Amino acid sequence: MVAFMDQRKGTHGVEPIGRVLSSAPSTCFLCRAEEWYPTKRSARAAYAPSFVGLPDETVVVSPLMAAEEVRVTFRATAALDEATIAALFDVLSDEERARCKRFVFPRDRRDFVVAHALLRHTLSRYHPIPPRDWVFVSEAGGKPRLSGDCTGPARLQFNLAHTDGLVACAVSRTAEVGVDVEAFDCRTEPLEIARRYFSAAEAEHLRRCAPADRPGRFVEIWTLKEAYIKAIGKGLSLPLDDFAFGFDGLSTLWFTRTVSDAAWSFALFAPTERHRLAVAARTARVDGGPAVVVCALAPAHADADADAITIQPIRSCTVSVAGSAIANTPE
Repeated sequence: MVAFMDQRKGTHGVEPIGRVLSSAPSTCFLCRAEEWYPTKRSARAAYAPSFVGLPDETVVVSPLMAAEEVRVTFRATAALDEATIAALFDVLSDEERARCKRFVFPRDRRDFVVAHALLRHTLSRYHPIPPRDWVFVSEAGGKPRLSGDCTGPARLQFNLAHTDGLVACAVSRTAEVGVDVEAFDCRTEPLEIARRYFSAAEAEHLRRCAPADRPGRFVEIWTLKEAYIKAIGKGLSLPLDDFAFGFDGLSTLWFTRTVSDAAWSFALFAPTERHRLAVAARTARVDGGPAVVVCALAPAHADADADAITIQPIRSCTVSVAGSAIANTPE
């Protein structure tokens, strides 16, 4: 099940879906390189260094995290100044700095730096390793994970995402997680892309949408799909029409796939008016869905004493698996 508390791109290590559609520079999420989310303020962790350049509220969380709990932190980036970005750049590894410098546009370099620094500081909230000391390696499918030196003591699963103006990271102790963020600034024709890559049901759903609603719904489906393939770590080796997301009413979300051997939780958020954030979490349990808590914390206001901003998902569901049967349970 998914339990939501007081709440709240880019694909790190996996070839972004958008790259197969276009390589032209653009703010459109289909046309740029990309990468791969805590609760309200509570007790400060034993080791919880401040996220340089951000209010302390963004790192004040309990060091305790249940085994199958997922915590996702997002951060808006457009208003960050050069001094803040430079301070965050300092926490990155040499390899991350080299990758950052390969981005052509300043906004992409900014979002890459903030996303990777956010991940490093977030991991350090749940295990006493300094942010600069985390070491990452890639799995066979390209999904990043902690190196052997870090995995033993930390045992953390994670995922990272950034898009123009927004970054996010997801952390869990046992649940396999995927997170994606997208902006509503795509100039691609949704129906054309959906017919080529989405399931028949998703393409038909988009066709039935009012023209004014279609681009937004397309982004929501795309964000959910990216979160799912990032969670399973297979990248584009899994066809996008092999699974489907659907929308009923104002808040119902459903998910179908022909074959599945795990229980899933999905959630879709609207962190800003121009962004969507999706989370996918999987465990090996098959009897009722993963016991996952998805918490979202936006950065505090400029006033360091202001309460943290929290939001609820706009849509969510759990998927439990019993043998080959898949049951969808809207939250």
